[in-house]
Amino acid sequence: MRYEAEKKELILKKLLNPGGPTVRSVCDEYGVSQSVVYRWLQAARNGSMSRRSRKRNISLSEKQKLLLEAGKLSEPDLGLWLREHGLHSGTLEQWQSEVERALVSFEKPVQDQSAKEIKELQKELHRKDKALAEVSALLVLKKKLAVILGEDSEP
Repeated sequence: MRYEAEKKELILKKLLNPGGPTVRSVCDEYGVSQSVVYRWLQAARNGSMSRRSRKRNISLSEKQKLLLEAGKLSEPDLGLWLREHGLHSGTLEQWQSEVERALVSFEKPVQDQSAKEIKELQKELHRKDKALAEVSALLVLKKKLAVILGEDSEP
């Protein structure tokens, strides 16, 4: 069973205060298993309680880093890794969708920019094609005029 972070913190605060209640009384009060509370206490005293196990805002880049790290692990190792980081597999799935949405939204402006740039380049190319056709027509007319007037345009 997973316990809310607030409930866990409240229980640990009570137990870590000098002269606080016994583990048994707190477990009875909150309906939590003694073995679970002892694990929490041990983790808190060792300083190994993961910062990630507490609710906090994790940046998208950190989520991506953790997803990449988790992706390299085998199934049994992944379970251990999840416990060490205070995470659940569902959290990883949620993060995966967040990262994918962010990547899609990040790519859209680039595509819009590219489409706009392509359109401008095509417009410029069309304009230059028209100018080239005009110059070609003028050269042909110039040669015909030179032939009609009897001028030798070539040396």
